[in-house]
This record gives sequence, C-alpha cells and structure tokens, in this order.
Amino acid sequence: MTLQVGDRVRLDPRSRFYSLAAPINPTNPTNVGGVVRDVGLSTDIDNLNIRVLWDTGRSNVYNSTDLLLERPTESVAESVTEPVTVEHQMKVAGDILEHLKCIDPHACVAGGAAADWIKGEVARDVDVWLQVPSYLDVDTIHDWLEEEHIFDTSLIRLGGRYNSANPETNVKCVFNAHLEGVKFDVIVMLPEKGDPWQVFREFPYSHAEVMWKSDGSFTTSETYDMCDHFNYVLQNYEPSKEYADKCKLKFEERGLTLFSSPRELFAKINEKLVSEG
Repeated sequence: MTLQVGDRVRLDPRSRFYSLAAPINPTNPTNVGGVVRDVGLSTDIDNLNIRVLWDTGRSNVYNSTDLLLERPTESVAESVTEPVTVEHQMKVAGDILEHLKCIDPHACVAGGAAADWIKGEVARDVDVWLQVPSYLDVDTIHDWLEEEHIFDTSLIRLGGRYNSANPETNVKCVFNAHLEGVKFDVIVMLPEKGDPWQVFREFPYSHAEVMWKSDGSFTTSETYDMCDHFNYVLQNYEPSKEYADKCKLKFEERGLTLFSSPRELFAKINEKLVSEG
C-alpha cells in the first residue's frame, strides 16, 4: 500500500505499535485516526519513514505495514463518477455550508460554480468561502475540518491556487476535498478583509461575481447584472494565463463578448442602447 500526504489512517491491529499502545495513548492511539503528514522520511529505525499526526495531537513515525487507510485522497475520489445535476451539487454544498455555520454563519459558494448554477449548468468544481478568527492558524483550521469529517476525503492544502495579485491578498489558505462525488475547494479568507462580498466583487471577471447561500438564494453584483443583460463580460484585472484560457473558452461557448476595460464596455453598451432606440 502506498500512502500519500493527507491520507486518513489508523493503526493496524497487527502492528507491533498497536500491541504497545493503550486505547487512549496519545502517541500510538488505537481508537482514533490520524493524518499522514510526511512520507519518505529518512530514519535509522527499522525503515520507519511515514509520520502521522494523530487526532490526539501527538505524532509518531511508522512503516506502511503499520497503518490502515481510513479515507481516500483526492486521486482516489476522482475515480468516483461526477454528479450530473445542479440539484445534487447544490444539496451537497448546502450540507457543507450548514456544517460550517458554527465557525462562519456567512460561509457561502461564490465564483465559477455559483455562476454556472445560476445558468442551470453543472459546475466543474465548487469554491466554498469562509472567514475564521485571525488567531486560528492554518494547521488548526485544517485539523478542525478533518475532525468534523465534513468530507469523504482528507483535505489537501493547495499552493499557488491564485497567482494574481488581488486574490492572493484576500486568501489565508485553500484546501481541496470531495463529498459525494463533488470536488470542493475550501477557501479561507483573511478576516481583516471585512465584508466577503467586497472580495467577490474583485474577481478577475464579472461573470463570476455571484454568491450562493444554503437557503438557495443568489446574490449578483451590479456589474454582473449589467453585463449579463447584454451577454458581455468585464475583465477587472489580468489573471493567470491558465485561468484566463479556461474562462475565455467558457465565454466563447456561451457567446459572451469580453471587454478589458470599463471604458470600452460602457462605450459598447451606449452604442447598443442608441442603436436600439
């Protein structure tokens, strides 16, 4: 068995560590799970090369034969057939948002998925946004989400998710996980940014300025509404090339016209209004 960072594991009852452990021993617990934090470690003790952080808060090193896989990682979850309905994605996302209300009553889905749903289209993945108190560090947030077992898979912290200047200043960390065949990115915002809706209004393209709450309601920006009426999209700033290419392909499929500046956008809207009398 090959383990990866982020896998949920338990001690195998056949392991020598299991026989040495008491049920609530914090170093080698037998009644709780843990998360693989490092693999391929170089140690001098019987090829113990996998570090596990147990839910007790303690950690130890093991060999792969000492551990049982408790929950799959993203690579395993990707083999699950993706849902084909917007209703399913909304239901699963709504369950997550309800669970997160205890730490952020304003947690929501925003961006591409909400923009797809409002058009009745299935999203490729879903961004869940939340804010947490500033005194909670990344590891604490990760461990709480894991302990709550909100997702079917272990959370993987992502790096380089946002390469443009604007969003990077708004995001504390991003975790990836799956639930019932839906891929989620849990995006934790910096609390000092204040109103999350203001953050969403700074997305690179106006088509993504959409927010969805667990009660089924959508909120859209004034720019979104204006552009949507004319099948236009306004670029607020230049995103990463990968993201830009993905979005431009979607704009072409939907027959949307992209404008790189408000001046060009308003000039075109004015021209259209005049021509329509």
